[in-house]
Amino acid sequence: MDPDIRRALTRALGIAAAALALCVLGLWGAATTGANFGHSAGLLGTPGHLVAASCELDPAEPSTVSYCRGTFHPEGDAPWVAEARVGSRVGLGREVPVRCTGRSCHLVEPSVAVAWAAAAFAALAAAAVGVRLLLGLARPLTRTRRPERIAVGAAVALGVCAVLNLVAALATAIVDG
Repeated sequence: MDPDIRRALTRALGIAAAALALCVLGLWGAATTGANFGHSAGLLGTPGHLVAASCELDPAEPSTVSYCRGTFHPEGDAPWVAEARVGSRVGLGREVPVRCTGRSCHLVEPSVAVAWAAAAFAALAAAAVGVRLLLGLARPLTRTRRPERIAVGAAVALGVCAVLNLVAALATAIVDG
């Protein structure tokens, strides 16, 4: 096989593998961060209040709380959940608004929801860059005389994503005050 053809095929396979990895990781990241966004924004889970009875310290960092346990009081006539836990520091004995799925609760914090939305957008942007790379490879190699355009398009998409994430971070900082 001609060395130039072999080099072009190796390069195309490498780009295809990276593009598929970006697509898969981007979609997985969007699903994960999207769920966290839903809980933080108050869109997912059962609404109610958690009264923390105890908090566990993170063994790796003793000054950091890994989660707090307490009683979840759902809104309405639903039964209380005595062993609910939230993955945040909360004041002991104080009622905090949460959304719970089973025994796992999340604080309802709009400013955190903005950060999760930005992370979900970044993950979707990574998946879009992967799709763009795959579409660029779909053209016959003889017609693609300028493969650097694919790289420039991917870099522009990532740059736009970075700027939008910066805007979301600034909005979060303004909301948090």
